[in-house]
Amino acid sequence: MQGLSSKVAKEKLLEYGKNEIVGKKKTGVGEILWRQVKSNFIIFLLAASFLLSLSIGKTSTSFTILLVIGIVILVGFIQEYRAEKSIESLKKLLVHVSNVLRDGQKTQINSSDIVPEDIVYLYVGDKIPADGQLIESYELRVNESSLTGESLPVTKEMGSSTDKSQLFMGTFVVSGRGIMKVSHTGMNTEFGKVAHLISTADKPLPLQQKINYIAKFMVVVAIITSTILGALMFYRAEVVDTKTISEIIILVVALCVSAFPEGLPVVLISTLAVGAKRMSEKNAVVNRMSIIETLGEVSVICTDKTGTITKGEMTVKHLFTGEGLYEIEGVGYSKNGDFLKVNSEGKEIIDPKTDPHLSLLLKTAIFCNDAQIINVSDNDLQGLGNPTEVALLVMGIKGGFSIESLKGLRIGETPFNSSRKMMSVEIESGGEKILFCKGAPEVILGKCTQIFSNGKIIKLSDTKKTIIEEMQKEMSSKAYRTLSLAFKNTIDDKNEEDLVFLGLLALEDPPRTEVLSAIKTAQNSKINVIMITGDNPET
Repeated sequence: MQGLSSKVAKEKLLEYGKNEIVGKKKTGVGEILWRQVKSNFIIFLLAASFLLSLSIGKTSTSFTILLVIGIVILVGFIQEYRAEKSIESLKKLLVHVSNVLRDGQKTQINSSDIVPEDIVYLYVGDKIPADGQLIESYELRVNESSLTGESLPVTKEMGSSTDKSQLFMGTFVVSGRGIMKVSHTGMNTEFGKVAHLISTADKPLPLQQKINYIAKFMVVVAIITSTILGALMFYRAEVVDTKTISEIIILVVALCVSAFPEGLPVVLISTLAVGAKRMSEKNAVVNRMSIIETLGEVSVICTDKTGTITKGEMTVKHLFTGEGLYEIEGVGYSKNGDFLKVNSEGKEIIDPKTDPHLSLLLKTAIFCNDAQIINVSDNDLQGLGNPTEVALLVMGIKGGFSIESLKGLRIGETPFNSSRKMMSVEIESGGEKILFCKGAPEVILGKCTQIFSNGKIIKLSDTKKTIIEEMQKEMSSKAYRTLSLAFKNTIDDKNEEDLVFLGLLALEDPPRTEVLSAIKTAQNSKINVIMITGDNPET
């Protein structure tokens, strides 16, 4: 493959434009000003009141109304102008780069410069920069939750007639790697189409509708009442002449103007401004002040689970070796957390490095893994890849092991897929070749004929297998995700049969610490909270 030449890429960039998601257009000062008026019937009503007051000689009243109009428009304009500038500033911070093939060389460019027919390399943690067709895949799995809402990774396959061979902008790689050929960029992508629908939607907000309805109702009542009163005055007038008619008209107009409380818009806009300020103090960008009232209309919150209610960071909480149960402290991707052995007398802190069984189990978890770990601070880590595999690496670090500290060369692998439900890697270390495996407990246990116990490899009895199966069921019933680890010496036999069982892991995606109080606040406000998830109902 040669990829596009720089010359052709520039021509295509001119033809198709930047690979960016854009709104309808950049909002100008004039548009923001007009937005304060166009949907606000009160402004038109006040303007009419101003003209009528001026025409009948009520100069002080007319200029008071004009001042009210100015305050309402100015406060709304300032709030929305600041919000627009904040949003523009946030957009400028989002600069993404991608690995592409140009002029026969692999190079890194800004994602905004990608054009159709570009060849893009994808690795774990990469955000897919455009829509495209998969042309090479090495067990590529993609998180498409930004489009579908489903957090479970999707396996991508070449040559498939379904969406399994299609890659979409805004999604990201969680495991494996691949190469794609770009088919659509910018607003022509599926993500761009969704963005266009959102940006062009302009539905009147509830507060605007209610205030406009009240204003119209008051106008109708005022006109009808004033007209009836004027008719009665005309009927009962002793002398009907030009002066009398003029005075009646002036009175009718004055009554119409006075029927509407000029202070209402000021009170309304001031209240909304205070709400917008409080929202901004909580780092929320409010681009329309009417949205503050819209929040008060909410009666149901439908929320995703993974990454919203939960941290989106899988954590190994328990492990069972067949001989004993262990608890692992810590939440999320934090280095802090002790290993506790659970026994009849309570819990005892142990060092996994001094325990041959735990040491081998942690090495298996680290070797049989495609994720990566990055140090963010002294205590916190950042994971790249499948959240479950990241959790295994974090568990290893808590136990004092890391991929850098282990000596071993991967000489073979059989990746995980949905049909096998397991992954295995062959590692050469110290003259030995060992097959490390991880996968669904029922699959791994079904391939095990032996178990590691008290530093020795012994036969896996039916009784022991039953105990492990019962423990797996108990963990699942407590909303844990379960995973099993196994190994075998591969000097004579490299297949995935006759494995040695090492242990059963229980993982959880911990809830965010602020979720409990947030849900209580919603429920106290009579807002019903509904969780939408693809998890097993029992979980």
